[in-house]
Amino acid sequence: MRALAATGSARAGSILLSELKGDDIESAAIALGELRYEPAYGKLLSMLKRPSNIDFSQPSRKSEEAYRNRLLAVQALAYFDKPETAKSFAAIVEDTADDARLRANAGSALGMVANDETMSEVTRKVGDSSIEERTRVFYAQALWQKPQPTLAQAFMDLVSSANAWEVQRAAAVALGYSADTSLAAKFPALLESEKTRRAAALSLTLGADENGARKLLDALLQYSDVRDILEETVLREDTDWFNVLNEAMFKSGQIFRRIKVAKVLQEGKAEQSFSFAWAHLMGRMKAGWDRPTGITAIKLRNLLYATLTGEDETYRELAADALDTIGERGLLLAVRDSKGPGTEAARRALYRPVVGE
Repeated sequence: MRALAATGSARAGSILLSELKGDDIESAAIALGELRYEPAYGKLLSMLKRPSNIDFSQPSRKSEEAYRNRLLAVQALAYFDKPETAKSFAAIVEDTADDARLRANAGSALGMVANDETMSEVTRKVGDSSIEERTRVFYAQALWQKPQPTLAQAFMDLVSSANAWEVQRAAAVALGYSADTSLAAKFPALLESEKTRRAAALSLTLGADENGARKLLDALLQYSDVRDILEETVLREDTDWFNVLNEAMFKSGQIFRRIKVAKVLQEGKAEQSFSFAWAHLMGRMKAGWDRPTGITAIKLRNLLYATLTGEDETYRELAADALDTIGERGLLLAVRDSKGPGTEAARRALYRPVVGE
């Protein structure tokens, strides 16, 4: 079914739509979303409504099946990238009688489809203490689904304010993805405060300047709580906090600042180093992040190659390091032999001494 969706054929859509009532609903729903088959949009939207005869506060076979089907609809609708779907996702987030897992997923999907105006309102609600805390936490999942550069200062305010850790963490991740370098001077103070240093570490790991990267390394060496929470957050397999990758991150340079931070942590200081950020990032770049707002592994490699043969010398070095680590030596050899931009960066990556030799 996923292969049918990849064809882009409208004929495939009609076949997949009929499977929404069968045993293969999971594959059919996601395939319809990937295909963005317009006739399926209304059907998937109707699947979101909470059945009035099911109590989602009491786990049961009946509630679990309904939850699963509605979750698939949420995930499929995110692929359509229709801003108007945000209203339906928000209704789930605010329904305190609904399944908490679905509310969290609806919050994530909301961030994938929302326009700037909607995201501004969502951010306001996340910071509104008069709103029920769990609702704010679920809304916070929308903040980091894709870069939101116009809301960077609002995210900084959420990080700096007295918020639940779940909210502060989500805002910190969103701030890191936002790629706003104008706020760099504020991070040293955040790293020095016990209330904000853990959140600041998350933001800086997702893309800091050279000074910020060094400050982060010092914080990891000094504060065990920062080190522990950062490693746990980066390496968790049940969330996408540090998995988000898309083309916008290459255009803004955020992905290369993130690579640089990971290299600084890996190199370490005073015989202490931290390789988890580098290992996770390279693993994710090798696999890609094939989500509604994401990027495939093939597209990502093409962007790294374009950077390696581009005009920015600093980015060329980082792109070469990344291509070498994810095993794309063929691309590096091609650039080395091209005699064009990136030749020397490719050569240095190919012949870099192996640690321990």
